[in-house]
Order: sequence, then C-alpha cells, then structure tokens
Amino acid sequence: MSTGLTFRNVKAEISVDGGTNWVNISGQKNSLVVEGGDREIGTFFDAANDTPTLGAGKRGELEITLRIKYTETAGEAHTILGDAYENATETLVRYSPKGGASGDRMYTSDAGYVKTNPFPGQEVESGDPLRTEFVVVVGKLTKSVVA
Repeated sequence: MSTGLTFRNVKAEISVDGGTNWVNISGQKNSLVVEGGDREIGTFFDAANDTPTLGAGKRGELEITLRIKYTETAGEAHTILGDAYENATETLVRYSPKGGASGDRMYTSDAGYVKTNPFPGQEVESGDPLRTEFVVVVGKLTKSVVA
C-alpha cells in the first residue's frame, strides 16, 4: 500500500520570459492552490424523458494562488510577480508536488497574467512576516514528468 503524498516538499517556479528561465520560489512561498477549470455542461430537457440530455462545453480558466513572503529583493518572487502585475507581463507557473526530482510529476501552466493587487499589508501588532497573495490566471496546466 502506498502512503499519501503531502505538499510539504512542493517545488514551485515562475517564469516571465516565456519559459526560457525559471525562478525557484519554493523558499519564498508557503501555499499554492489551483482553482477553476470547470467544464461547462449544458442540458436539454425534452417532454418525453424525466432526465436531461447532456453536452460538454469548454473548460474555464484556472487560478493559481501563490502566498508569497514579502521581500524587496530583486529576483525574488514578490518583486518578480509584482512587476508582472504592474506591467501586465505574461507569467508561467510550474510545480512538482514531490519536489522536482527526476521522474517526479510536474504541472506547467501556459502563459497567463497576474490579476491581484500585490501590495503588502497586515495588522500592526502582528509579529508575522509580511506576506501577499498573487493570483495568476492561466488557460491550462500540462502534466509531464521531470527529466
């Protein structure tokens, strides 16, 4: 029997140059959530049947939410994603749930855009490090295996 996988070793990377160069943001994020992608399902009810005829439509976009540690360092996740938001730069995300070793599964997005306000803010009495959440909207994720 295999054990269940966790997300504790996930390797996450971003690219803002079409996938030529990838920046490993694993040490700067603590959450990666993928939502959306629902397929439109149409229904048609006729007078002779009690159940509908179904039709499959197109899939919706995906939203990849990344919770990032706030830094002001060039080349780190917050600065890269903040600049991508400000400049409407195409952004790609890829991640490997098991950590990105050879043979591990990897999911890579097509080009999308950062849609959220990346500015920091929190309660003044909090001792928590500043964090922000970026949402990258993409059309799809492609499953592959790390070489």
